[in-house]
Amino acid sequence: LTDELWGECCRHGEVERIGVYAGHGGGGGLGYGRGDGGLHELETRAAVRFQSLEAAAAALDALDGRHFDTRPLRAAFDDGTYAARLDGSEDTERQTRFGFGDAAAAYQDSLRVLRLAAAEGAPSIVCDRPLGTLPHYDYLRPEAAPDGVAGYYRRHDAPPPSPLDVSRAILQRASDAGAPFVTCAEFVGPVPHYDWRPDGPDGAGYYRHAGAPVASDPREASLGVLREAAAAGAEFVLCPEHVGDVAGYDFRGGPDGTGYYRRPDAPPPDGREYSRMVLQRASAAGAEFVACPERVMDLPGYEFRLVGSEGVGYYKAEAEAEDAPDYNDFMATMKELGAVS
Repeated sequence: LTDELWGECCRHGEVERIGVYAGHGGGGGLGYGRGDGGLHELETRAAVRFQSLEAAAAALDALDGRHFDTRPLRAAFDDGTYAARLDGSEDTERQTRFGFGDAAAAYQDSLRVLRLAAAEGAPSIVCDRPLGTLPHYDYLRPEAAPDGVAGYYRRHDAPPPSPLDVSRAILQRASDAGAPFVTCAEFVGPVPHYDWRPDGPDGAGYYRHAGAPVASDPREASLGVLREAAAAGAEFVLCPEHVGDVAGYDFRGGPDGTGYYRRPDAPPPDGREYSRMVLQRASAAGAEFVACPERVMDLPGYEFRLVGSEGVGYYKAEAEAEDAPDYNDFMATMKELGAVS
């Protein structure tokens, strides 16, 4: 459960530690339980400590009201009940394994691909490092794996793959690729951006919504993360496969695993280029404010200000003045609860 929660939370910012507690309890945190559509008789609560208030607020907004393992999930700020119970140290093992932000999203994408391949009953799935447990599979390192290829190997006593799981896996792969139609004789579950129709123009199956977003290219997304890391001067960027050339880096196996290693003759980090990448990503996500010590580019929809309510940086035009009172009220509430000083 801790790994699953961590994988969701770290998409919004760096997580320091998660504690899972059984039974009832007040005080906020994440809680989920069984019931006839309601959140009564809570079975489990979890406390998540982030490195920043902004990350915590983003995670709360994304997770509250969602379903987790078919059960309703509620999220709220802790009033101090769980803060005292949560270990004060950082969970460095999970921080390293999951990363945060774009790296966490890439990790979750890799884990999803693993699960889809497992659902289809793949006898082996090449993977240079363990990403987590996979039902009916064992992770074998090169010295123990057939032909010296590290990865997940299906156990001999594993049951045959479920036809329903295979159908769902095929649907997921097709939807990821943006397929306009996926033939399927019966409804096997909801698929984001698709409707199942028994009598559509191409027959029974899943039809993609006309307004569905354009399918993303995972290789291009990975290359964008790599370039951002390179601009920041990262010595190594974990990547299971070659997704393109990155100036100043070699793709190879090494002491930290398979990925991109910075060459000794690589040019020095470009702080301004890194800032530009961060600005573009933050603006695409609709950020109201992006801290930046100097003007590095013209950003459509934003104004660079040396003096502003949040400090030096880029402010979203037309929204900052309107949203500031709400933000101030929010910070005042957080101070009353002891969440910030």
